[in-house]
Amino acid sequence: MDKKTIILVEDDLELAALTQERLEKEGYHVLHEENGERARDLILDTKPDLVVLDIMLPGIDGFDVCRQVRPVYAGPILILTARDDDLDEILGLELGADDFVTKPIKPRLLLARVRALLRRSSRKETSTKQEKLQIGELVVDASRREASIVGEAVELTTT
Repeated sequence: MDKKTIILVEDDLELAALTQERLEKEGYHVLHEENGERARDLILDTKPDLVVLDIMLPGIDGFDVCRQVRPVYAGPILILTARDDDLDEILGLELGADDFVTKPIKPRLLLARVRALLRRSSRKETSTKQEKLQIGELVVDASRREASIVGEAVELTTT
């Protein structure tokens, strides 16, 4: 099993170091970034298995990072923030975050949430892969409800 890559976006360097150390101890490859704009670019370039994203960041905030990467990045995003406001949580989830945790975070709780998000993401990838079937020249993509023969689309009915 290969190491899962996590991008940790956190401007509190002490908290980032502790979190990175804990995640690496559990076998994850962790890339740390403290600036929102650079984090956005790193996420888009790396396509990590998971992103742990703080909201209050220099550059652009975590909400903007989430909003900008979500159309391209399909992996899980866990928002980690000191702001304990229901509206922040709702906004984060509506922008595409998969989970929301407030600081101070208990390390075991963060680890459990990371594992759960990675487990769900892995199941989703597996089911997506299984929905595409190829038999000879015929390709059926159940998730898109499309079929093709020798690369040419086949018109399908609803049944």
